[in-house]
Amino acid sequence: MKALKLDADWDPRPEVAATLDSTDVANRVARRGNQVWRNPRISVATLPDPSPGPDDVVIAAVAAKIRAAAGSEAVDGLHRTIVPASGYPFRTA
Repeated sequence: MKALKLDADWDPRPEVAATLDSTDVANRVARRGNQVWRNPRISVATLPDPSPGPDDVVIAAVAAKIRAAAGSEAVDGLHRTIVPASGYPFRTA
């Protein structure tokens, strides 16, 4: 199946690294992705069809749309976020 694939580098911001739970760090899970993921990359990929478990469902989507956000531009038919030099996609308060 065709899918949009989002890749990024796990690199917590220095000011939040000490506040992250060790289990979340080990599993690379974050409550706010813009605090830990850097240099996001989006691409179109072909992935195997999902194999649901006994308590899972697969929902077929006929169409989907990704809205371009402010600070993005179209490249090769896809919108990409213009990432600042820091590599983190969004500013934090």
